[in-house]
Amino acid sequence: MRIVDLATFRTMPSGTVFQKFTPNAFEGLQILESAEGPDFVATDLCEEIMSGDSSEEADDKVTDMYENGSSHPVSFENSSRDGMFERSQLFAVWSPEDVTALMQRLAEALAQQS
Repeated sequence: MRIVDLATFRTMPSGTVFQKFTPNAFEGLQILESAEGPDFVATDLCEEIMSGDSSEEADDKVTDMYENGSSHPVSFENSSRDGMFERSQLFAVWSPEDVTALMQRLAEALAQQS
């Protein structure tokens, strides 16, 4: 992982795994889809619950999970434009090795469940 400024972040290719960073604080894990234009488009892996649902449908599913213990699938296909950042925003960019290590750890966690 390395910390980069906005200008460097804008040169990163689609598929870059990153987190917004302020000194000593990391935000949620995201995948960069596009950094063209003044904003960027990313998929937030920590907030995307139900892709393709309207906000009302997503709210109903969350309520169902909370109140009834129901299970609904998580989707990681819904990206959004991010223009809510300061020009001084920093980014923690994950290396391919970091992503591989996360995938391995998730596989271990999944194996522990069975």
